[in-house]
Amino acid sequence: MSNINPYLDSEVFYNTGNGNIVGYTDGTLGSAPTSQPAIVNGTVPVGLRAESFTPIANSLSDIRLEFWTGGLNYWTNKISTQTLGRRQRTFIIFVTDGDDTCNGNTFDSTNGDTRARSAARQAELLYQPVVAGASGVNADGSLKTTTDPASSVSTFLISFGAGADLKRANWIAWGGSGLGQGWTSPAITWTGTGASTDAALQTARDACVTCEDALTASNASELEAALQAAIDAVSAMPADGNGFRGALLLTRGRYEVRGTLNITASGVVLRGEGQGASVRAERPRTRSHSLSSVCRRL
Repeated sequence: MSNINPYLDSEVFYNTGNGNIVGYTDGTLGSAPTSQPAIVNGTVPVGLRAESFTPIANSLSDIRLEFWTGGLNYWTNKISTQTLGRRQRTFIIFVTDGDDTCNGNTFDSTNGDTRARSAARQAELLYQPVVAGASGVNADGSLKTTTDPASSVSTFLISFGAGADLKRANWIAWGGSGLGQGWTSPAITWTGTGASTDAALQTARDACVTCEDALTASNASELEAALQAAIDAVSAMPADGNGFRGALLLTRGRYEVRGTLNITASGVVLRGEGQGASVRAERPRTRSHSLSSVCRRL
């Protein structure tokens, strides 16, 4: 953790007086900036611009192992301690502007389908409830009464811009919302020998009542709408005995919002992944930058 944490700090810094990005100078309308922020704060390296690495599978795995059931162990320390039947649900909002390009710790831009299927598998593992595991999920993606819904984490995937393949984005979104976990004949398998065909995945999707397609956004306004759609989906869920509906976990990153995100129902919590996620209100001509994305694991 100590080796990678500095590279997960914010990529850019702001002038506390006027709110401008330090080191950034805007160009004329329609042209590139005349200067970019430095990638060091004094002599300390900070977040690097994510121009090539997109570790979707690694990120989802780290959320599960370092946040959900390991590391901070949010399930054990925060959720399972709540009264059974009144426990808070947890959801992930994952925004990506490209396909997964990480094979473990190595950059890989040539096996997009394989990388996307690996990411879908990690989303599937988060969806599998801690209580009862895969056996607690029906073939249509719904959770059985023998499990605890609060022990399952759903993932909303937002494909921002034109860099991500929609088919691959959908796979990840399906894996994160219940695809095929209860299927036994034939079993739905994302990777390895005997992996399910694209057609088999689509058949499972057609039968999945809980599955959500990836949300798409080509600009900041559409990204705002996609974030709002994810919030609305959780807001529409029934409240438990304590009035909770669910918590939305924003993965590390910076989300440009030029309007307003509205939580119209009580019992909905919007939470960042550690200190690396924030929602900022942006002035119209401010360009945003992503946080560090490297193929290393935490």
